[in-house]
Amino acid sequence: MMYLVLAIVSVLLLVFVFWRRYLLIKKQLDWQKKETLEKNNNSEFEENNRLQDLDDNSEIVKSDDVSQILLTIDLLIKAQKFDEAELMLTDLLLSNQSPVIYHRLAKVYIEKQLFDKAESIYEMLTQKSFNPVYFTNLGLCYYVKGDLAKAAIAYEKALQVDSGRKERFINLARIYEQMGDKVKARQQYEKWVKHEPRDIDGILVLAFFAEQDKDMPKAKELYQQILNLSPYHEIANEKMKGLV
Repeated sequence: MMYLVLAIVSVLLLVFVFWRRYLLIKKQLDWQKKETLEKNNNSEFEENNRLQDLDDNSEIVKSDDVSQILLTIDLLIKAQKFDEAELMLTDLLLSNQSPVIYHRLAKVYIEKQLFDKAESIYEMLTQKSFNPVYFTNLGLCYYVKGDLAKAAIAYEKALQVDSGRKERFINLARIYEQMGDKVKARQQYEKWVKHEPRDIDGILVLAFFAEQDKDMPKAKELYQQILNLSPYHEIANEKMKGLV
């Protein structure tokens, strides 16, 4: 009797393990559908702002007093005290018109979802500086408003200056997908994979595109490319079984 119970428990555990693995694989297969442009862009937004602020601080903000105020403002933003940060920034702009300060104010407006105000600032900043961060965040503002054509132009300009960020290619691809232009959407992934040929996620999306086009030889080639990089990649292995 004891052996029978143990056997039943073992079978149930195996069923649970395989079911969980199936769900994980399914979740991975749907990853590109579930991630939103805004979520990806916000991740890039934070890192880009930090890096750009460091550059601008060293080149433009000469006053130790201003640097200290900006440090305080950064702490307020990190603590999500956006109203206090906005007040300090608007006061600071009365005596200092540095792009660094405008950039932080636009950042606060985006955090407060005041995208029209952020858009106005970034439109002004992009007239003065061909900065990929400004164009990226301007693209986000346009996207939230639903102005996909302007959003695409902003992301294209950001990529002209800096093509080293995967998020920009992904976001631009999704904009084109929403505009109904799948050719341009695919081109963004192709450009990224050409730039970073070992990026498995990018290759995976291209494989999905190939399957949608019923180009199974191309899909198989791309899945094999993934397996060459990661022999135990679950999605690629499952797909290859179906393509044999």
